[in-house]
Amino acid sequence: MVEKTYKAIGVDLDETLLDTEKRISATNRACIGQAREHNCRIIVCSGRAPAAMRRYIDELGPWDKEDVYIALNGCMMFKAATHEAVEANFFPYEYAADFIEIARRNQSSLNLHLYRDDEYYVERRDETTDVYEARTGTEAKLVSDLHEVVDERLLKLVFITKSPQGLRMVQNNIGSALPAEVKGFISSSTKAPYLYEVVPSNINKGIAMERAVHRLSLGMEDVICIGDSYNDIPMIQRAGLGVAVANAEDPIKESADYVTKRTNDQDAVTEVIKRFILVE
Repeated sequence: MVEKTYKAIGVDLDETLLDTEKRISATNRACIGQAREHNCRIIVCSGRAPAAMRRYIDELGPWDKEDVYIALNGCMMFKAATHEAVEANFFPYEYAADFIEIARRNQSSLNLHLYRDDEYYVERRDETTDVYEARTGTEAKLVSDLHEVVDERLLKLVFITKSPQGLRMVQNNIGSALPAEVKGFISSSTKAPYLYEVVPSNINKGIAMERAVHRLSLGMEDVICIGDSYNDIPMIQRAGLGVAVANAEDPIKESADYVTKRTNDQDAVTEVIKRFILVE
């Protein structure tokens, strides 16, 4: 039987390409280089803000001028070689005020991040802010009133909570009453802080990945997509080969065509490349 020839790999960062210490291992980096030698494109696709992705994109370079990466779960797309924005999908900002008031009424259990341009903003700091900053290598901008940063450049909102119970409260109370123009989803549910994102309704990693590969004159049938979390399911399901890493939760594994034997700390991405790209 002849193996399918895949021409691109879409890969998540946290808990997938990155290890627990938030590093790209030398093994993964070298294997990605070998994949490129086999004419396989690499498309990094993350929920992170672009500022929190750039050092990893630079580390994986050099890039061809056609290569892109995806930030904010599909809200933005950039040229990998120059970090120039090539696509932005903005949040219908007229709805932001309601979400800000929800966060204010539930300060004991919730915080709210507003993403605009290349920054994210908070109205108050708490322990979830500190953990999130340490996890992503970014710094929140503290403002006295989130309403002041709401404008047409708004990209997404993230409710952040320290407990699974808080996450369920957000999902049940906020997720069930969203206007049609936006949608909500859990993007981190395995460890604190827990994240519930609200984005434009036409945005997810799968849709963004399809647009990215179209720029390379490829189709989704040509792509392997690798991830670990709920926000990765749309691209895993759309891919020619959808892959969940061994440390993914069961629903993500159930959505995949292949589940790695290795975790993100054991170079799961290398396993995929050797199994499906570096084949004679």
